[in-house]
Amino acid sequence: MRVQVTTNKDRQKSHEGCPYFTAELTDRGRTIGTGSAIVDFSGSRVMVYRVDVDDTNRGSGLGLALMLALLQRALKEGAVDTWFVHLVADEEESPNIQNYYGRMGFMSDEGYGEVDRPGQQHPMMGMMGPVITNIQMWLGLERYRQTVLNISHV
Repeated sequence: MRVQVTTNKDRQKSHEGCPYFTAELTDRGRTIGTGSAIVDFSGSRVMVYRVDVDDTNRGSGLGLALMLALLQRALKEGAVDTWFVHLVADEEESPNIQNYYGRMGFMSDEGYGEVDRPGQQHPMMGMMGPVITNIQMWLGLERYRQTVLNISHV
């Protein structure tokens, strides 16, 4: 399996030049997961827009690997590990997703603003350094050790 993180130049232009990048997880040429994020220098934060793994691969640590790849890329693009990472957990798409992100170090983000589906979508934030450490610890657990990935940043 392979995760490739690439800069999206078209999206970067629409975000006032802030680095915008996507991660694609493939297995034997088939896309089984994706994610995207932006480094917002004006707000000193990273915004994770979406991390998805297909249903047959959920629970295998691949979502963690995608999130880690996005946050590592954010650091390479100039983010700082004391910045906050922001995302919106969508309970409709993934039940108990708030608990999942909570174990990574995310907490409720009351100052986020409006969401499309109140009650189903929950803004969350976490400090990048501890979130990365928690993900790395999770990926070191026995249940995820069989997840062999090659992460490349293009």
